[in-house]
Amino acid sequence: PRLLTGSIWLYLPAEWFVTGYYPGLLWLAYPLAGLVLARSDLRSSRTQVVALVCGAAASAVGYGGALLLGEDASAHSDTLWEGLGAGGLAVAAIAVLLLVTRARPVALALYPLGAAGSMPLSLYTGQILAITAMRESAPALGVTDQQQATLLVVLLVGGVAAATAWRLLLGKGPLERAMAFASRRPPR
Repeated sequence: PRLLTGSIWLYLPAEWFVTGYYPGLLWLAYPLAGLVLARSDLRSSRTQVVALVCGAAASAVGYGGALLLGEDASAHSDTLWEGLGAGGLAVAAIAVLLLVTRARPVALALYPLGAAGSMPLSLYTGQILAITAMRESAPALGVTDQQQATLLVVLLVGGVAAATAWRLLLGKGPLERAMAFASRRPPR
């Protein structure tokens, strides 16, 4: 297939990183921004304000630039404009939440959501098991809309309640704890 660059050996990397459905270079920017945030002193109000200003500026450049130049910045358009807009908005949203949760009552009220966010692997795995169990219990009959809605509520409320209790009593989620153990270096 000599489509764009004359050679499959050049075409595939170009497809994977630049022109494909999920261009790697654009999508790599999101985890890199997350790493920069994670390595910053997020407890510092100065860091939070800088993140808010930089995130808002990137979002304004992304979405505003696209608007001014007539470019596409819609969700999943995978353009530089969408990357700047969405990535900047995410950084700004994180900064706003960090600033808001500096107030102790707000932090306490949001503790259950933080608990759920601290153990996504455990919660997602539990949700997959619950959905699978529901589907397996009535494979021939199918699942009604009412059953799906009930399951959604149970998964949301139950997941947040279970994560809160687990975090208060035991700390890290069970699968997060297992992953941390598995990723440790063996002693030399």
